[in-house]
Amino acid sequence: MVKQRSKIFLFSTLLLVLTLLAACGGSQEPSDTAQNTTTPTTTPAKSQPASSTTATSDTQQPDGNFAFVRQNQLWVHMQGDMSGQLTKFDYTARPNAFWHHPLWSSDARYLAFIMNALPEGLGGGGCPGPDYGANGALYVYDTQGKTMTQVSPVTPIPHAATSGQPQSDVWQYMFWEDATHLLGWYNGAKDGKNAGLYRYDLTAQTVKKVFTLDDLDANTLYNGQTDDNKPLILSLRYSNGMLYYQTVKHPGKDDSTLSIYSRSVTKPDLDSKKVLDLGTEPWCTSNQQGQIVLPGWDVSPDGNHLAAQLVNAQAVMGVQEQNLQNGSTVQLFQQAPEQLFGHDVLLSWSPDSQTVVATEPAIIAKLGPYTTSLANTSAVQTYTPYMRGTASWHADGSAFDLQDSSTGNGTALTGTTNTPPTIYEYGKGKTNGQALLTDAHEIGWGS
Repeated sequence: MVKQRSKIFLFSTLLLVLTLLAACGGSQEPSDTAQNTTTPTTTPAKSQPASSTTATSDTQQPDGNFAFVRQNQLWVHMQGDMSGQLTKFDYTARPNAFWHHPLWSSDARYLAFIMNALPEGLGGGGCPGPDYGANGALYVYDTQGKTMTQVSPVTPIPHAATSGQPQSDVWQYMFWEDATHLLGWYNGAKDGKNAGLYRYDLTAQTVKKVFTLDDLDANTLYNGQTDDNKPLILSLRYSNGMLYYQTVKHPGKDDSTLSIYSRSVTKPDLDSKKVLDLGTEPWCTSNQQGQIVLPGWDVSPDGNHLAAQLVNAQAVMGVQEQNLQNGSTVQLFQQAPEQLFGHDVLLSWSPDSQTVVATEPAIIAKLGPYTTSLANTSAVQTYTPYMRGTASWHADGSAFDLQDSSTGNGTALTGTTNTPPTIYEYGKGKTNGQALLTDAHEIGWGS
């Protein structure tokens, strides 16, 4: 009888232990809503196992629709729907990963992103210095259909893999034209073949060229200058049916002239128009007299305002706002330190087209971020802590985000420490930024 009771007791104890172990193990399993996917990050390092956290903590996760990069994988959070890792790229052969900010469609159904991965041993130097993260493969994720598409200049590639070795391509810019049409700038081959602006129709699943690089009578930094001395396109923006592009004429000479042009996307046969001359300086000359290489600028979402950094070889010129409807101008950031504009800056309009944020592209003078508004252009708001890089605005314009790592425009993290980056949120009317997400960067907000 005693032996029988002992057996019953041992069996009951073993059953309890197994039950507890199963409960503990079950909590480690990925949820179905995570879609068992991962997303790439901007750290040029060996591939690491994905983190199991998606924010500073499970209870403090931000509200809204957003996507960000963590440990070289892309993570997506949708309010009331899905949250988790979207990609599982393998960086064993190409450990240097580069990411652009993910870009949501206006209805937050689609998420577009550009990323690239390169092998070790990347060089530097030159003017302008190499931007290895400028070009990459273009992907579009359907949050409803849970499908990934890779966009090519010929035809979209459905059911693109979100694991294995990431693909390579030469897309540099992406802009949502409307909820179902994505515009993408393609740099093409070294000779400029296939370079131009393309439109991806998500409903029809077609890709069509809007206009070519030759139509703009220019070259890019990635196609090289030719004997015909065409101007170089330095950067592009899109707003309200118009593509804007910044150029430098006579690069490498003392009389290099920088300008901004526009061209209609809805009427692509119309010629480009000059919008603004930014100034003249010795751009990337051998004696490096010019202080500014990639002057900052941005066009407001409503298409009515241009904010641009002016250049001059002898003086610091600052930032000018130009009304694109009537041509009137006003100086911005007059109360900001002059040292901020003695080098390249980054400018970004808020979603309501009323506020501009100015930041450094990398650690230079350790100034910023700053904002000013059209309602009071003489006032400048200074924020702490100091952060640099491209600002990412919340969809409602209530705040913008920066990260404590230098990524520039679609480039890998350049910090020398192994400390994971943190995303900080800077709210309107507040002077201090707050940590929003740890071990994260390249955040993009949807509506």
